[in-house]
Amino acid sequence: MIGTKLTDEEKESVIDIMETIYGFDSSFRNQKSQINQQTVDALEETLSALEKCNSDMKDLVTKLVGAAAKGSEGWLRWSLKTIGKALKNEKLKFNGLACRNIVGASRKSFIYSTLW
Repeated sequence: MIGTKLTDEEKESVIDIMETIYGFDSSFRNQKSQINQQTVDALEETLSALEKCNSDMKDLVTKLVGAAAKGSEGWLRWSLKTIGKALKNEKLKFNGLACRNIVGASRKSFIYSTLW
């Protein structure tokens, strides 16, 4: 899958994840066609940083992706559908607002840069 064009379903999952981290932002949806592997890679780095900061995120990633899959680069692309559905169903509740704000803000401009 890595190196191939993202499907519309995968792009929706990317948007769901970004909206969970950053809140609703119409630019995510407006730039849906621009979401690409670089966007996924940047988001993967952000989720990894959040995981280190937020135990709830760590539990979610471990449950949904599995410890073995998480160990390799590109794990998010393989799990987009599962994680996207979990987020859309509000199964994830961040209790580490400070983690989300600090980690998310520090990477938001890079994620946006992948859309232009």
